[in-house]
Amino acid sequence: MTTSKSPAAAAIRSSIRRALQSDDQQPAPHHRPAGGHQRRDHGARPAGGRTRRPVEPHEVRPSRVMIAIHVDPEVRDQLRAIAYEQKVPLRGLVCAGLNAVFAQHHKPEIAR
Repeated sequence: MTTSKSPAAAAIRSSIRRALQSDDQQPAPHHRPAGGHQRRDHGARPAGGRTRRPVEPHEVRPSRVMIAIHVDPEVRDQLRAIAYEQKVPLRGLVCAGLNAVFAQHHKPEIAR
């Protein structure tokens, strides 16, 4: 059994990062440091003279909700590695797992 600090695991993580970066050409969102509240002049307009309107949640993902859980980093890394090896999105693996739980409890497999 390999640990997350093994050279093979490091190579897998590196490959996954490269694959994710090549697929996603958008830059990573900027996150403020904790406690780093920045004041903004709401009267100023962004460059280009246009103002942005807020996006309503129903416009982004209609009829979808987010389910979030905390797992160990090794669990995340292993899921990413499987998704990369199978060339499927991580979301697809999670939906397959949810459907397995639904089947075990004799419920319709509705995750997609």
